[in-house]
Amino acid sequence: MPIRMHRSRPSTTPSNQPVPRVMLLLCAALLLSSSHSVVASELAQFVEEGRALWDVPGIAVARINGEDVEFITGGTTELDGDEDITPDTTFAIASTTKAMVAAAAAILVDQGKLNWQDPVTRHFPRLRFGDDYITSNLQVIDLFTHASGIASTDSWDFTLDLPIETQIELFAEVQPTAPYRKRFQYQNTMYALAGELIARVSGQPWDTFVAENLWQPLGMNTTYSNLAAAKADGAAHVTPHNRVEGAVTQIPYFPLPEDQVNAAGSVWSSVSDMSRWARFLLRGGVTSDGERLISEEQFALLFEPQVLIAAGDFYPTSQLTKPKWRSYGLGWFQQDYAGRRIDFHTGSLDGLCAIVGLDRDAGEAVVVLENLDHAEVRHAIMWESFDPNRDWNTEVKALYDGFAADSEARREAFVAARVSDAGPTHALEAYTGTYSHPVWGEIKLQLVEGELAAKLPNYDITLDHWHYDTFLVRIVPWWTPQPGRFELGIDGQPTAFVYWDERWTRVAEQPTSE
Repeated sequence: MPIRMHRSRPSTTPSNQPVPRVMLLLCAALLLSSSHSVVASELAQFVEEGRALWDVPGIAVARINGEDVEFITGGTTELDGDEDITPDTTFAIASTTKAMVAAAAAILVDQGKLNWQDPVTRHFPRLRFGDDYITSNLQVIDLFTHASGIASTDSWDFTLDLPIETQIELFAEVQPTAPYRKRFQYQNTMYALAGELIARVSGQPWDTFVAENLWQPLGMNTTYSNLAAAKADGAAHVTPHNRVEGAVTQIPYFPLPEDQVNAAGSVWSSVSDMSRWARFLLRGGVTSDGERLISEEQFALLFEPQVLIAAGDFYPTSQLTKPKWRSYGLGWFQQDYAGRRIDFHTGSLDGLCAIVGLDRDAGEAVVVLENLDHAEVRHAIMWESFDPNRDWNTEVKALYDGFAADSEARREAFVAARVSDAGPTHALEAYTGTYSHPVWGEIKLQLVEGELAAKLPNYDITLDHWHYDTFLVRIVPWWTPQPGRFELGIDGQPTAFVYWDERWTRVAEQPTSE
């Protein structure tokens, strides 16, 4: 479907009626007031070109200048479908949820129910880490900065679907991979813990607290804590897409269960609602009616840099924007560009992605929602909105095409190194059994129709033999298979399985009693 442009409506009540095509001509003449801004029609053309360049089935964009908003939508909710994207179509906003969770914590600080410097163990007495220093020093603010020293533990949610109480217990087995507060390492579980903290302090589920204290006052009526809630309300929503064998294909919503409420990124919203959220942020924490929801002091803290980010830990687009500094606030990535301070955050789940960008000094913002996995046209649109003097579509696409080419070269080298005539050192049955990891739990390998396979809570995996004791681990068609290898003991029998540098030890079979 062609790109459509829409003006913002004075009412906070969403409408599901698409704007007629004739509005394109009317909107094309509208200019956004800032000298940095793009003529609306030029941005619409840019979005359509980018959508075609990346093969995105559906896209929704909001370009905000103060209280003035232009909506640009294109495509359909699913590949080859007939339901057009509108400003009220809901998408997964994924990790852009984090800024809302941080704002909710700021409200609790304003209410005197929470302190950023509280030891986390004050609220979670049983919480321990594999490092005593982190256990003793971790503060509430550290849940929001990705600088605790603990690397990603995503699999607890996305693979094992573990309850938060179990995750709290498992942290005792996790060793730090960086010194406390010295390195940025993206850590979704800390935000899940932040959601539980909000629940304990407020006496409400975190999503209920956010809804009552942010979404409802802002008129965000098409925003939901998860996909199941959006469906239950009858909200128009997109389906996810990814590339499978080179072709854009509709995929299931994965790996988050539809009903999981996760403070790290389970929220679904529309670009219309997200424009309300962006305008609230541009106003400094004040609603359109003049009600202050977050104090000036706490609002400023949300955007106060908390940790500097090394170039290798930041977005690849920094190779194009060349910032002099990179940092993370509370739910916001930050960098400079052409003398401007830009706060932004992406969101990514399988088949869906988003970005929210702010230039708070200029009073400008942009929101991009898409239904194709890691369609990095989102970055191109954001930077085009802030600087229309470069060909961002071409530059960003060339950058990521280069990464894809490098990845393909590594894959070809891996394939070339295969010893094609080297079969497994044992019959496949010898590799079956239970393998245990202190953090990642158990994998029970079995023979299923002649293949090694395992069933995990959120998906099944298969192991295809590669050479010797190395196998390719296949999870879902749109994930690239990754190698795993079995270690053998002095008796020549499999004793462990190594995957992504993690080691699962084989559990000895218990003799059965006669």
